[in-house]
Amino acid sequence: MKVALIGAGGFVGARIIESFQLGEGPSLTAIGRHPAELTSAARFAIDTRVADFLNVESLARSFTGCSVVVHAAGGAPADLKRGATVLCRAATLAGVRRIVYLSSADVHGLCPPVGTDEKSALHPRHVDETHHALVQAERQLFTEARQFGLATFALRPALVYGPRSKVIAQLASALRKERAGLIQNGDGICNCVYIDNLVAAVRLTLRAKTGAGAAFLIADKETLTWREFFHAAASEFSSSAGSILSLGEVPADSSPSAADEAPAPLALPPDLIARQRCTWKLPIARAAQELGYEPPVPFAEAMRRSFAWWRFAQGEFSVAA
Repeated sequence: MKVALIGAGGFVGARIIESFQLGEGPSLTAIGRHPAELTSAARFAIDTRVADFLNVESLARSFTGCSVVVHAAGGAPADLKRGATVLCRAATLAGVRRIVYLSSADVHGLCPPVGTDEKSALHPRHVDETHHALVQAERQLFTEARQFGLATFALRPALVYGPRSKVIAQLASALRKERAGLIQNGDGICNCVYIDNLVAAVRLTLRAKTGAGAAFLIADKETLTWREFFHAAASEFSSSAGSILSLGEVPADSSPSAADEAPAPLALPPDLIARQRCTWKLPIARAAQELGYEPPVPFAEAMRRSFAWWRFAQGEFSVAA
């Protein structure tokens, strides 16, 4: 099996390459929009190719010799739906019959209603146009896949964190400045997934005998509150939670910007503030049953690895880091 990886230069794509190359394969073709996006992939002796993700012929040529495509690239909202169409048609033209598409749990919104799972209807009423575009892209993906008879899996990862992630870098920066904050006492549910747990789900879909034509929520096993997430981060960061601020209650129906007006400004992006209002743990039962998904890295170890990377990135080269 040879896998074509679209989005090789991104956070998730780079980790897929590392995992496959340093682990047990499979063979990869790394695909980027520009040569600069393939710099990280070039560390390994793998095939690298440049393609236009919105051009059927260009993308099809980059799939030559591959039997599976993993799509891990982002894009502007206006291009996401068109990109799903191009992906399926390029795969068909190249003779590729299986697609693994990395979508996002954000198709359900940042605060999904209690009871949300993969069968919940997706809606176009998202505040962020990117989330709306993700919904449209998924719908288009499955429409095209059915038309061309492609075995297609859409993975919907929760908030992805880990070494080199913006989540960890921004949280560490906030803790350093003592500007990390919790709303509603941090009791909201933190729907997150460690990067290597997501990569494990990708591996499963490459050979899965069931589940084609479906979407799968991918998250860590543990049910965590944001308070637990922040305190674990603070413990790894400085062995102290003293840098976490409490903003008290924020009305559940207020906009993300409302938290920005609180007495203690946050260093975290508005979307992370909105996520703290969530009251539902996204289930991974379908992925477990149909793909055999079992997150291999527990939360405590994931945080240890994440902040070991952060300390290394800051120039701390001790064995402990």
